[in-house]
Amino acid sequence: MYMLTGEAKHWWRGTSQMLIDRGVVVDWVCFKRDFLEKYFPESVRHAREAEFMRLQQGEMSVTKYDMRFKHLARFYTQATSEAWKCRKFAEGLKYDLRRVVVPMAITEFPALLHIHLYLLIVWGDWVCRYLYCMLICLCLLCLQFL
Repeated sequence: MYMLTGEAKHWWRGTSQMLIDRGVVVDWVCFKRDFLEKYFPESVRHAREAEFMRLQQGEMSVTKYDMRFKHLARFYTQATSEAWKCRKFAEGLKYDLRRVVVPMAITEFPALLHIHLYLLIVWGDWVCRYLYCMLICLCLLCLQFL
């Protein structure tokens, strides 16, 4: 609240005083709710949620896709588990990567991202097609055959 400047600072001074005068406890939850209502309308939040549900990697790098995924995931209003986030992320990957990563059924997001980056950085894009076609069972974290 101390970081507000300009019009937002003026708005919050007036709003917080009005809330206090009405006997409302002004805490972080109260501030966040009122701030979002004022500066981030529900229609925009719904648009971001819909964008999240349609998100695909497309031409984005893995890092860019990860950043966009995490940014938009904040707007998803349903309760989600780590496993659900992993499935959603994996299903949005490029086809060659998705067909390798999805069957692994990884349920921890950092591990999913680590494996995806490892596949691309160390082995390159061709490994995804190779692993899929050869059906090799390989632990990608320790590089040992299973």
